[in-house]
Amino acid sequence: LVGVFEDKIEEYSELCKKIGVIEQVGIIPFVEYKKIPAYIKSSDVGIIPLDPDKEFWRVSVPLKTLEYLGSGKPIIATSIPFHQRLFKKGKCGILIDSNSPKALSDAITYMYENKDKLDEMGRKGIEIVKSCYSWDSIACDVEKFLKNILVNT
Repeated sequence: LVGVFEDKIEEYSELCKKIGVIEQVGIIPFVEYKKIPAYIKSSDVGIIPLDPDKEFWRVSVPLKTLEYLGSGKPIIATSIPFHQRLFKKGKCGILIDSNSPKALSDAITYMYENKDKLDEMGRKGIEIVKSCYSWDSIACDVEKFLKNILVNT
C-alpha cells in the first residue's frame, strides 16, 4: 500500500497482522512521483482507496487508476463514479463500497487467496486503458466536446 496517510498506517498494519498477510503487504507513506513506476512494477495489485463520499470524485478521473491498469495490475478501487464506469467495461479488479480498512482488508484477502485471477484482471485492465483511455482517444473526446460547444453556442 503506497501513499497511505500517516494516521492510518498503524490501523492498516494491525489489520494485516490480524488476517495474516503482514509479510505480503508493504504499507508505505507518500513517495516522490518519479519513484511510483518502480512501486507499481513490484506490486501485485493497485489499490485506490478514495473516499466515495467526497463530491469532487464525482467528476474526477484518478490518473493513478489508469497507471495501475495500464501497467497490467488489477485494482482494488472504491466505488466512485469513474471506477463504476470503468468496471462496467470489464472485471479488472474489485470494486468496494467504502475505503474503510475492513473493506480494504477483505478485498486484499480476496486477491491474495485468488492469485490465479490476477493475470486475467491485469490483461483486462490493459485492454480497457488501450481502448478507452489512451491519450489519443482522450484527445478525440476533448476535440468532440469542444466542437459540440462551438456548434451549440
